[in-house]
Amino acid sequence: MATLIRHGSYTVDYDRKGDVLYISHGDPRPSESESKDRGILVRYAFGEDSPSAITVIGFRKNHWDRNVKNLGGIVVSYIGGDIIEAVDAVTAATTTWSPR
Repeated sequence: MATLIRHGSYTVDYDRKGDVLYISHGDPRPSESESKDRGILVRYAFGEDSPSAITVIGFRKNHWDRNVKNLGGIVVSYIGGDIIEAVDAVTAATTTWSPR
């Protein structure tokens, strides 16, 4: 994983080589996952009943780069926060240049 980007209340990271996007509301915590459609994993912090993060496997492969607003809505529906802030966080993480 590269350096985490903090954007508003979200912490995000995009691994370009692996095409994996990590999004948490607050600081990332150890968790277990539940698989959803189009590469989305909803992550639950150990000992908690509510989702704490989202991992998107195949961000570009699953065309989320063309549907960032829809992905922002999914993020907010699972882990809370503001949709504009979620969309901005995903955009910041996936468009920031990285030497990977």
